[in-house]
Amino acid sequence: MKRLIAVICLAAGVIILTLTGIFTAKACSDDLVKITDKAILYAGSENQKKAVEAMNELKNEWDSRETALSFFAGSETVDTISRQIEYSVSVLQNKGTKAFMSEAALLKSMLYELYEDEKPSALLLF
Repeated sequence: MKRLIAVICLAAGVIILTLTGIFTAKACSDDLVKITDKAILYAGSENQKKAVEAMNELKNEWDSRETALSFFAGSETVDTISRQIEYSVSVLQNKGTKAFMSEAALLKSMLYELYEDEKPSALLLF
């Protein structure tokens, strides 16, 4: 009986950690994509100053969530997104809004993948 209780507690712990990772990745991905969309919108209207402000907001938001995400997402994914955010800000500041648009689109796809990689699927079970 003690073993059954231990197994149930262990399974519940795994399920809770998995769900926490999924919801954390989803919330983070959604919030960061919204900020990225805002930067893309400003860049599309040639408002570089506002786009830089939005990207700095994105960087600050990412920095505050990066540690929590590193528990659930792979460290390579987290590092790649960090580098892409830095590079996107650099491109925006140095090369202008036109060059920034493609980098921002790449960043946006990486942020979507952050959640997609954490989402459970039947393929992971077999």
